[in-house]
Amino acid sequence: MSIKPIKPMGRSINATPWWQHVINVLAVLAFTAFMAVVLVEWSVGCGESYTDASGAVHQNECVFINLGESQ
Repeated sequence: MSIKPIKPMGRSINATPWWQHVINVLAVLAFTAFMAVVLVEWSVGCGESYTDASGAVHQNECVFINLGESQ
């Protein structure tokens, strides 16, 4: 005597709707874009300053973020 499996009756309870996949993809893209901006600003030294040999203070320029006053 063999055991026959029961046929599935419709969608699984664990099936994810298509719109949740779209939301996940959009969230990942938004986070990736945010982290790309952070990485670019960090790599150019946004907001950092240095003092040269004559005593003048210079602030590094930012790419996307406007810190207000620029020299």
